Amino acid sequence: MKVKYYDLENKRVFITGGGSGIGASIVEHFCEQGSEVYFIDIKVSEAEKLIEDIKNKKYSIPTFIECDLLNIKQLQKTIADIIDQCNCKYRIFLLDGWTRWYGCLHSCKIWGSWFN
Repeated sequence: MKVKYYDLENKRVFITGGGSGIGASIVEHFCEQGSEVYFIDIKVSEAEKLIEDIKNKKYSIPTFIECDLLNIKQLQKTIADIIDQCNCKYRIFLLDGWTRWYGCLHSCKIWGSWFN
């Protein structure tokens, strides 16, 4: 790690499209900083490989949930379940999968519950 951002340690982060590409890099870097990372994607095998890579690097281990951003009901349930499970709000929300999700954000109707 080149730089330690102490303000990211233990912060909850929700990342869409985190299983591969730029999203995977975002997941890894937040884990490296000690953040509590939750990420969703439809690419299960790539997400599992990412988690193994992160474990091998001894970073904080992210939580992966298979979820399709275009399935709004599934997305709503996934986010609500995470919030209920950890009794938390998100501090950081990243839409790496935004290009597929554009226009759906307000359909979720739980935007305000993501942040404290």
